[in-house]
Amino acid sequence: MLEASCCIVLVVNGGGGFFLSSPRFILLTSKSAFFSADHGGALCPGCARAVGAKEISALSLEAIRRMLLLKDEDISRVALPKSVQAELKEAVNGFAEYSLERKFKAMECL
Repeated sequence: MLEASCCIVLVVNGGGGFFLSSPRFILLTSKSAFFSADHGGALCPGCARAVGAKEISALSLEAIRRMLLLKDEDISRVALPKSVQAELKEAVNGFAEYSLERKFKAMECL
């Protein structure tokens, strides 16, 4: 069972946007973290072990955090390493597919 007081969670709000919600902010000191679409997004290591979340780099989580703070018109200026782009593509698409309860057919081609 997840402890709601310890996880960093990516949440979809009613307006269709995303925001980070954390009752207790966790400073990640390792180079990797964990992500589970069906458990709300980024998880602390303890919760990740409990649910079998996928490992994701701390850089990818930081990229998500910073991009969420940008204005829409500024997002095109973001430059990320290919490895981070691949991780974000998998994590965000998995989160969207889980939230929408449908697979993206176009993603199978990419």
